[in-house]
Amino acid sequence: MSASGGVRFGAAAATVDVVMWWVVLVVVLRAVRVEAAPQAAQGFEVRDVVPKLSQPTAIAFAPGGLLFIAEKGGSVRLWARSGGLRTTPVIEIPTCTDAEMGLLGVAVDPNYASNGYLYLYHTQPPGGSPSLCGSVEERTNRVVRVTIEGEAATGLTVLLGGIRTDNGNHDGGGLRIGPDGLLYIGAG
Repeated sequence: MSASGGVRFGAAAATVDVVMWWVVLVVVLRAVRVEAAPQAAQGFEVRDVVPKLSQPTAIAFAPGGLLFIAEKGGSVRLWARSGGLRTTPVIEIPTCTDAEMGLLGVAVDPNYASNGYLYLYHTQPPGGSPSLCGSVEERTNRVVRVTIEGEAATGLTVLLGGIRTDNGNHDGGGLRIGPDGLLYIGAG
């Protein structure tokens, strides 16, 4: 059928119909690609609080007006009410970043004020080298704990390793502290 509803016959008519569909497709795709400002529901506000991040994946609030921000590439950034985003990451963990892999989760310990514990969920590269991330058999997700001292992390401890990543999709990474004070992990 043609755009006018009639039937066309022959190679020339088919070519015209194909071209017309491509034009429609391009117009639709161009319309979809137009970036509009986010629209907030009534009573909500959209505001860019922490600019200049690289693929942020998760956040966790800590006492004292601190906000820890996980970036897919393996950096944990710190934002504070006083002083904003710190220039230097709290920690940089070697991490696989293909597909849905990366530093995917962050949680603050309920006793953070006294122990400084921060929990992270990331895709561990084979041998700790991101250049080897293509090896499906050897890369895995894991949960680690670091201790925050001032604005830096120390003492990385692996709490749970060997979480499968298969083809690098559906890696999960959700970390939450439950009302019982326990750490819960969404593994994908």
